[in-house]
Amino acid sequence: MPVNPDYRLYLESEFKRVHQTLDSINEQTIKTNNRVNCIEDKVGGLEKELLEYRFFKKYPKLAVMLIVMFVIMAGFTVYRAIKVPAEFTEVNEKIETEIRMHGGVPNVVRGPGGKLYMKINNQGLSDTIRIK
Repeated sequence: MPVNPDYRLYLESEFKRVHQTLDSINEQTIKTNNRVNCIEDKVGGLEKELLEYRFFKKYPKLAVMLIVMFVIMAGFTVYRAIKVPAEFTEVNEKIETEIRMHGGVPNVVRGPGGKLYMKINNQGLSDTIRIK
């Protein structure tokens, strides 16, 4: 191997260039790994969000049953919203009529289970209207 000082300077400059290239490759690798980690985190979040979809895809009969139950419950709720106010109006009219018939003061008693009833006659609880 030659002992020429120019050759030695040449080798040192080449090694510096190689080290600089390796450093830039290392920096770029770190940036790329950070991006990949970020994307992996997002994919993990998407997998959690798709868990319900996968459940319904795996068990389609159960999914259909849940939807049918939801529709039935919604229908029942709508039915109750339409029918119950009419029943309340009818009961309220009966109560108001009885109050007017008895001089404006109802005879309210507690029945079984702590429920409130209004006596229609003073002979006992045989003729009552449930209030609450």
